[in-house]
Amino acid sequence: MTETTADTLREEYLARLDEAMRGLPHGVASDIRGGIVEELQGLDAADTAARIARLGDPVAIARRRRTRCRRIPRSWSLRRSRPRPRPDRRRPRRAVSRSLPR
Repeated sequence: MTETTADTLREEYLARLDEAMRGLPHGVASDIRGGIVEELQGLDAADTAARIARLGDPVAIARRRRTRCRRIPRSWSLRRSRPRPRPDRRRPRRAVSRSLPR
């Protein structure tokens, strides 16, 4: 009976995690899920509940990962890669020799 309780806790937590990670790229979401499955595997009900409490809310896990996965807009990265013009970097004026009228 303890094992089914641990399985139930694990499956409920993973279902909430899957729902929270719906907008993440597939590879990232599967890596996170795989790591959590490894951590929860083989634990009894009390240890499973304690570990889930330490892992925290699945929505918070997905939110943290989502901020890391945000891509920089292409226009921003292109703008930043161009060299900035230096202020007051004008060509020195040439001394123009003017012929004086005679």
